[in-house]
Amino acid sequence: MMEENANVANEEELHASAAPGTDSDIRVALREVVHEVTSNVTKLMEEKLAPVLELLKKHGGTLNDHEARLAETELRIGALEDAADPIQTKIGDLEKTVDFLVERVDELENRGRRMNIRILGVPEDVEGTDPTRFFEHWLPECDEKEQDEPSNK
Repeated sequence: MMEENANVANEEELHASAAPGTDSDIRVALREVVHEVTSNVTKLMEEKLAPVLELLKKHGGTLNDHEARLAETELRIGALEDAADPIQTKIGDLEKTVDFLVERVDELENRGRRMNIRILGVPEDVEGTDPTRFFEHWLPECDEKEQDEPSNK
């Protein structure tokens, strides 16, 4: 058992005397490996992500263009809607005026028909091109005929 204790003590001394130098070397080597791995991973990620970043930049520019066009379109639509409100009002007023005028024309046409004389028993187009002259001669002739006939009273 003593031998065993002596071996353990020797190993501890070896580790204790060698550990500070070896531990420092391992740490430095580990840092270098970590730095190299990190550098390689970063480089690889940049290579793989470069096309994606370019595509994102391109689409970002396109989105900015679309955003500007959309904002302009919204402004133009808003202006047109604002301009349409008074026009709609004017159209409504004009429709009322048209309805009133149509009623007035109908009324005038009906009144004009009431003042017309309707003569029955005269064939169509007998008057020719001058109806006034025709009736100036025809009416006295009819009146004479009526006076010549005996009355049935």
